[in-house]
Amino acid sequence: TGTLTTTWSQFSGPGTATFVNASALSTSASFSTSGSYVLRLTATDGALSSTNDIAITVNAVAAAGALSISTPLAQPASGRNQFGRSL
Repeated sequence: TGTLTTTWSQFSGPGTATFVNASALSTSASFSTSGSYVLRLTATDGALSSTNDIAITVNAVAAAGALSISTPLAQPASGRNQFGRSL
């Protein structure tokens, strides 16, 4: 068990997802084309690792767009996530 490291990566999608800082818990991503993407957050401490995927739909726009990805570091006091589901 060592230092916890995290990495964002693209699991699937029609184009390329580029992360501003793929090692940060909260980062931004830009997409080369519209479509459905799956992004993956991997966390590891050297002994154990875990992944979590998020599905993103990028709609066509006139100008390039970016998506801000935020991961809360603490559990909300209510015990529910941003979607109202129990944690």
